[in-house]
Amino acid sequence: MVPDEEDPTTFTYQGDLKAGQLKFITAKGSLLPSYQKGEDENSLFYRTDETQPNVNFIIPEEGIYNITMNLVDLTISIDLKKGPGYDVLYIFGSATPNGWDIENALEMMPNPDNLFQFSFEGVLSPGEFKIAVNKNTDLQQDMFMKDPADSTKVYLHTGGDPDDSNWNIYKENWYTLELDLADYTISIDPFKLYIIGSATPVGWNIGDAIELEQDPSYWYIFRYEGPLTEGEFKFPVNRQFDWAQDMYMKDPGDPSKMYRHTGGEEDDEKWIFTEADAGDYILTLNVVELTIDIQKQ
Repeated sequence: MVPDEEDPTTFTYQGDLKAGQLKFITAKGSLLPSYQKGEDENSLFYRTDETQPNVNFIIPEEGIYNITMNLVDLTISIDLKKGPGYDVLYIFGSATPNGWDIENALEMMPNPDNLFQFSFEGVLSPGEFKIAVNKNTDLQQDMFMKDPADSTKVYLHTGGDPDDSNWNIYKENWYTLELDLADYTISIDPFKLYIIGSATPVGWNIGDAIELEQDPSYWYIFRYEGPLTEGEFKFPVNRQFDWAQDMYMKDPGDPSKMYRHTGGEEDDEKWIFTEADAGDYILTLNVVELTIDIQKQ
């Protein structure tokens, strides 16, 4: 349990508990002295002798709990939390920009609409990573690790145990990670880019959007080579039919530049070709510098 920085007599715990009983001991390996249930659910009894009452607290159901106890007032609150036991998680490892330096681990933030879901977006390089619950430099904290039998699933490693199962990244790219603690699953999606529109061979059928070729050396450079006719086009980041995804659209002030449209927003800037523009093209996009080079062949 973690002591309060301003009041060292107050301790807190936040995390998983199973249905069952519990007490609070003052030293590992010894059941006495202990703090146990007092007169009611919100009071503590300091037990120092085996002849004294031995009454444990009852946890009625499995879940995430917040526990706060004060050793001076002998008070306690045990509350079932409606979200996960973490407000932020941390991704670190040789695949991340800061390597195994856990003090500078990258944050995974919760989805405000679903607190069990945590996400990360950023560049990952060939290497390994795992997800810690804090930035303690002793590396004895709990961590979410890869299920050895299924890389789309996670398990909670107990801090200090010898198991060490990491995810592997084999190609540098911009990745989107989605961790769901409701079912202990993870998705790791590399950045992709597509072209869609009436000027393309697939029209506005986004399910058939054409995937752009990613440069093998520079993940942020993409290329389309093919025909374009009279019409419009833009570049979504996936083929979702709800049209709420992010897209790269034409900078209204400069058609050689672009911006990243946020999915669901009303802006809708497209490149427009006339009948005279029709032909075979090579399009080269840089999603870091937000530029597009349009070359007619």
